[in-house]
Amino acid sequence: MKSFTKALTLSTVGWALYLVALAVVLVTDHGEIGYVTVAAVLAAGMLAWTRRGGGRASFIVSLVLGVLLAAQSVAYVVADVSTSPLDARVLILDIVTLVAGVAIVVGSAWAVRSRRRESVVATV
Repeated sequence: MKSFTKALTLSTVGWALYLVALAVVLVTDHGEIGYVTVAAVLAAGMLAWTRRGGGRASFIVSLVLGVLLAAQSVAYVVADVSTSPLDARVLILDIVTLVAGVAIVVGSAWAVRSRRRESVVATV
């Protein structure tokens, strides 16, 4: 159970960090309000679902969304680095979002694996 608690914490930190990044985008770039609103509702929902229920399905969905978020963040970081002039503020925010995505993926995958082990041990 200790392993699952650590996984849940890591996933929670990832979703919370993503919400903080979205809040920064909302405050600094009003042109992104539509995307930020949808992403924030999704992130808050995933944070609540994984924290409240902690069921296997919630972590599988969290894992898939985390992979998509991480892939999007990698694309943004590559685009940031390849453009001139380099906007450090945007690059840092995209790196923070990438870290959040990686935390979500690692935490969710770890939680799914933990739950699977628990169910295998319970059936044996």
